[in-house]
Amino acid sequence: MSFFRKLLKQRQQHSQEDAEMMDAMMNNAAMMMTQFDTSDEPQGRGSRPGRSPNHPRHRLSRGKNLLEDYFIERPIFEPEDFRRRYRMQPHVFDRIMTALCNIDPYWHQKPDALGELGLLPQKKKTQTVERAV
Repeated sequence: MSFFRKLLKQRQQHSQEDAEMMDAMMNNAAMMMTQFDTSDEPQGRGSRPGRSPNHPRHRLSRGKNLLEDYFIERPIFEPEDFRRRYRMQPHVFDRIMTALCNIDPYWHQKPDALGELGLLPQKKKTQTVERAV
């Protein structure tokens, strides 16, 4: 009987030591998480004060030029030029563009983090086609 009592007592001591070790590890992890959360280092990258400004990309003027080149009533370039460059007829491009805009909000023109309007849906689609070809 004394053997089983010793074995039971050892198990209780081990489980108590394991529980204490687990508590210490949890406290340590909690302290590390609070240090991580309260650190003054900025989270992630992107636009924030003190960083160098983004280079001007002239998105609006380039989008306007694209619309004038191909997508207005009297474009600068002929439909044959559009077909040669993007390997599809303009009316096919318009149908795909309309379907994409109705399905996925990615293709909509939205303001970015600074409140400036992003790329036109036509510009996004033409860039996608250029990369795919």
